[in-house]
Amino acid sequence: MKYKKTLIATIIYFVAIITSDFLSNNLNVFTILFYLALAILFFTLLAILIYHLFQAVKERFVNRKRIYLIIVMALVLTLTVYMPKGYLDYKAITGEPALFAGRKGAASCTTSLYLYESGKYKYLTICFGTKSITGEYQLSGDSIFFVNSSDDFYKYAIYYRKEKYLQLFRSESDTASVHAQFPVLRNELKW
Repeated sequence: MKYKKTLIATIIYFVAIITSDFLSNNLNVFTILFYLALAILFFTLLAILIYHLFQAVKERFVNRKRIYLIIVMALVLTLTVYMPKGYLDYKAITGEPALFAGRKGAASCTTSLYLYESGKYKYLTICFGTKSITGEYQLSGDSIFFVNSSDDFYKYAIYYRKEKYLQLFRSESDTASVHAQFPVLRNELKW
């Protein structure tokens, strides 16, 4: 097939755009390179689409394979312009978070904690790249226990209702947790 490579590149680009929210959350420093590669691929595919459009007009739309390729490329590129952040994201699967806590640090680095009614959480750090940790949690009084959390993540959090903040702890003897205080910006959890 004469147009096979272009069609494969278009499909790979489409899959990367669809899942860009999931992919970029785990790339850390390479997130910028990932989006740069997607931008380069977008403009390359756009140039190829324009070329094929001119060729199709020149041929008077006789070549069906070229017309199918133009339709697929135009659809993918139009959808990309319409939804550049992708179609599938964590919110599409889990819904809106019931509790959202976050803070902004030095150099505009942000850390956010999302708790969902389904018992799942997402911890997102954005600072010269992104890092995302997902898992499950359990509520017990004013405490949130992170189930099966990794060694480099917090074991539990305490919600201070009056002050409206969460304090996260890595262990029961954690004294550095004073730096892990997150203002609660939204709380609709059923405690």
